[in-house]
Amino acid sequence: MMSRAAQWLRGELPLSRAFWLHAIGYGSLINATTTALSFAVLATGGPGWLAFAAFLAPIPYNLTAVLAVWRSAERYRGDAGWATAARVAVVAWALLASLL
Repeated sequence: MMSRAAQWLRGELPLSRAFWLHAIGYGSLINATTTALSFAVLATGGPGWLAFAAFLAPIPYNLTAVLAVWRSAERYRGDAGWATAARVAVVAWALLASLL
């Protein structure tokens, strides 16, 4: 497992896998889960700081996803437009996922 994570971080996974599976797939799942947890804390009368911490928890993953996709895009041998599109899309996704 750690080897796969290291490959992802170094940009050694195919761009499509780094973008769609790790950034969009896993990232969206992580963000949705922590947002739901944040709302659950607030709904049950839990402390605001805990809800805020849960809401911010996925930001390190989001930043890591941007870095990993960016590096995979650097290694991409196909049409440069796809690499650029992946970079723009993952940054937009990370910003939106971190704010919503």
